[in-house]
Amino acid sequence: MKKKGFTIIELVITITVLAAMGWMGVSAMLSGIDAWSNFIQRKELVLQGKMSLNRMTREIRMIKDLTSVITADSAVFELIDVNNVNITYSLNSGALERTEDAVTNTLATGASSLSFTYYDADNSIIISPVVAPSETDIRRVRINMSLAKNLDIVLNLRSDVKPRNLE
Repeated sequence: MKKKGFTIIELVITITVLAAMGWMGVSAMLSGIDAWSNFIQRKELVLQGKMSLNRMTREIRMIKDLTSVITADSAVFELIDVNNVNITYSLNSGALERTEDAVTNTLATGASSLSFTYYDADNSIIISPVVAPSETDIRRVRINMSLAKNLDIVLNLRSDVKPRNLE
């Protein structure tokens, strides 16, 4: 008479195979979750960077006149816009800051670099731009900025701005 059932070896093999399949399934799910998290972080970084850069370009485009550039060096840009608002852009401890009439707000966090390059009417780089109270020689501003989320996600952005009233 033959007994029906499983031997201990069959049970061990079955459990081992199921455990291996379960481990592969969990690994695949964790990879998917990791990829999704990475995607969300990149999306947030891109959104934050684009919003910051768009605001900067829009406001730099609205410089009041040739004597309204107050500070123009590689790390800080200060201007007076058409509404007589004093605006400064700078980088401070990983934060891209916008100061409006002595009130500072953060445009973006995780900023690893911010630099401004200035060009004259002939599209030549200006090393030391003329600023207020004299008339500026700036005709175009290039903004370079890098944002980072952790160390594995870095976003480099660049925009060129031709202020409307600096012609």
